[in-house]
Amino acid sequence: NLKVILTREEDVFQTVTDKVKFTNGQRTDLFISLHTNFATKEEGDKSGFEIYIPRNKDRENIEQCKLFAQAIEQTMQQSFNSNGIKSREIGIWVLKETKCPAALIECGFISNKNDLAILKDEAQRRKMAELILEGISNYLKAYETGTLPSITKREMPSSTIQKQVTDTIPKKINSVSITLKD
Repeated sequence: NLKVILTREEDVFQTVTDKVKFTNGQRTDLFISLHTNFATKEEGDKSGFEIYIPRNKDRENIEQCKLFAQAIEQTMQQSFNSNGIKSREIGIWVLKETKCPAALIECGFISNKNDLAILKDEAQRRKMAELILEGISNYLKAYETGTLPSITKREMPSSTIQKQVTDTIPKKINSVSITLKD
């Protein structure tokens, strides 16, 4: 049982500070930020999705972040090409500052014509969203049954999941929160 809460209801700029304040203020259990990626000509013709998590030194709950990202990757790679789970040397601020397990998903490269075609296709975007939600569900089922290594129920502060969605094609931003119903 999930309840969706919009983090913003119109296409307005939101700073990373605002995103973190909102997320932490909601006492969320999970945070996802969805984006599209871009590779320059010098970087080559990259394709596929990749998931970023905080650097090890940035978070006490890094193991939960890793397990959360793995659950999402396992479902997404059933239909989409994965470039793996990564951390950047210079951290991603929203991943570092949110209190709950967090992942940033780059859903494909808009600089790659095949990825761009997938991202423009509503059915493919829906499939991607469903697979992400399936990954969340798998993570939560493992959490509820106690089969996630290193995680106990008391480490999860509330019963809310925060999912921020950013769709950059065509220049339209959608943001939602997902809340577990007690």
